[in-house]
Amino acid sequence: MNPIHVTAGYGTIYEDLAAGKITPELRETYVGLCRRQIEGDGVDAVILGCTVLPLVLAADDYPVPLIDTTRCHTEAIFEQAQR
Repeated sequence: MNPIHVTAGYGTIYEDLAAGKITPELRETYVGLCRRQIEGDGVDAVILGCTVLPLVLAADDYPVPLIDTTRCHTEAIFEQAQR
């Protein structure tokens, strides 16, 4: 991934998403970033490695699997608690 994209992503995560500033333009920025990586670099999955990313990204946006790490962790915790 392009370092500029990573830097821009971190900035919007902390300055916008975590502060509840979710706009259609911001959503489109993230969707476009992921699509470029899928199409240009052959990415075969999108990993949402931050708790606020599911607020702007959805599985329907992509032709590859979307992995929500927050959901993965909560499901694993729930399964462990059931034992």
